[in-house]
Amino acid sequence: MAVILVVIGAWALGAAADDLTLMTGQVVTGKFVGFRNYRFVFQERGGKEREEYAAAVRNLRVDPPVRVAAKLVAGSMDDVLFAGYEKFNVRLIRNGREFDEPATLIKQVDMAFDVQHTVESPGVYVISHGEEVDIDKALTAGRINVVFFHFPEAHSSVRQGNYIELLARQSQGRVVVQKIIIANWQAPICKALQLTSLPQFWFYSPSGRLIKKLTERFTEADIDDAFKETRRSL
Repeated sequence: MAVILVVIGAWALGAAADDLTLMTGQVVTGKFVGFRNYRFVFQERGGKEREEYAAAVRNLRVDPPVRVAAKLVAGSMDDVLFAGYEKFNVRLIRNGREFDEPATLIKQVDMAFDVQHTVESPGVYVISHGEEVDIDKALTAGRINVVFFHFPEAHSSVRQGNYIELLARQSQGRVVVQKIIIANWQAPICKALQLTSLPQFWFYSPSGRLIKKLTERFTEADIDDAFKETRRSL
């Protein structure tokens, strides 16, 4: 049991963060979540989203680079890494090669989400596409389970979902994510569980006991704290 505490604690406490530096010198810490209409979409540490024109941003440091879908004037790239922004250039990585693109030539950048990829990822399972499901029966016995109610249209759902899934893949089987993908509020699961907000993250102990729900606020710090609380229940 002590081994689980030590191993999971190491990766849960090491949450990375992105830094957005404005031309005024102000530095905002949080997470990059997209680019549209020549503006960066950035989620502050407290969970609030803000938009800043590229011309008003000195640089954007993304740690680590994140998988995105980018629409450029010259075409689209569906699987590329966004590595940051500096001197009016967006830095991208594709097939291991790093290159810059002027922000003025980029139409849109969205966090990439690939259902087939996540189904095949170690420790991540899709248990519903909006239909009702018996969550208790879907849990993996003997593991920390996170039931992730994913709403693909929300930047926060994609970004924080990626974080949760990364932790699960790095946990060496000690954590599993049970994902429920919800396309709209008419999904039967919403009515069955009386869901009033999305996304949501429910944390279960290895014995199957519900320990914590994150329904309104779910920064990486909140997620880390929920993991700590769940581990203490072991």
